[in-house]
This record gives sequence, C-alpha cells and structure tokens, in this order.
Amino acid sequence: MAPGEYGAVWEAQGRRCALCRLATGRRKRLARDHDHETGQFRGILCGPCNKDVMGRAELTGDAVAYFVRCIEYLANPPSNRVKGL
Repeated sequence: MAPGEYGAVWEAQGRRCALCRLATGRRKRLARDHDHETGQFRGILCGPCNKDVMGRAELTGDAVAYFVRCIEYLANPPSNRVKGL
C-alpha cells in the first residue's frame, strides 16, 4: 500500500466500513481488505464484514457470483417462488 493510501481510501468511503456503513473505527482501527489471490487492496472494512462477509464469499471461489446470488435471494426468496409470488 502506498503511503497515505489508507487515509485517502478511508476518506473516499465516508470514514466508515465500505460494506455495512456502520463501523466508524472509533474504537478499533478497521481492516485493509485485499484480494487473497492478487494481493490487491480493495478498501477498508470492519472485522465482521472483512472476515464473515468477504471471507465467506472468497471461500466460494467466485465472490462476485456469490453476491449476485445474495441479491437474487433477497429480491426473490425461494419461499416466494414456492408460494407462487
């Protein structure tokens, strides 16, 4: 990471966790999220978003497809399809 990059990204994402937008880092500095394959720094996340959300997505082997499925699940849950909704 280049000098000053953490601060610049932190400001660019509104000084909050880029995903949940709840954590502000006041009590604990937030994590530098990165792609484990390429090492590319993506943004700054709280612990739960970094480990539980992104960590789980990366385990699937295709994080983008995982999140597309999440969106589809929320927009049209399987129970709606069963009920004919």
